[in-house]
Amino acid sequence: MTESAISQRFTPECATLFLKVLQRLAEVELESDKVEIPLLKQFSEVIVEDSTSVTLPTELAEVWLGCGGGEKASEAGVKAFVQWDVSKGKLLGPRLSDARMNDHKTPFSIDELPEGSLYIADLRFFAIERFFEIAKGKTEKRYFVSRLQPKTNIYNSIG
Repeated sequence: MTESAISQRFTPECATLFLKVLQRLAEVELESDKVEIPLLKQFSEVIVEDSTSVTLPTELAEVWLGCGGGEKASEAGVKAFVQWDVSKGKLLGPRLSDARMNDHKTPFSIDELPEGSLYIADLRFFAIERFFEIAKGKTEKRYFVSRLQPKTNIYNSIG
């Protein structure tokens, strides 16, 4: 099968079918081995989040918006977000969005993070307001680990 054969058959209807298949697959719970690290046992859950983008043919821009029309950018694309609960070995997602969605605007809600949990994500998920909401919790704290954006200032208030 050639690339052009796939492109010619990848229509909006085909994209809708793939969306429905992916949504159905997302309903299936996937499990892996639990990670048994003593340091992590102090958290109710340890959630690692990441995303990946897939470029789609330009004709699908009405279904899935890409990152734009610049050089090496596609007008159509889909981004899949997943969360992995390391402590239970459970995969959550994928949850799909347009490829242009910033990672820190993940389709996973902060309210889905359990109290007492640890959230780990890479620099693309960095957003001070989001981290504040994660740490706030309702009855018990939640924690996060992330690299800092360059030129981020950190202050420690004493008092």
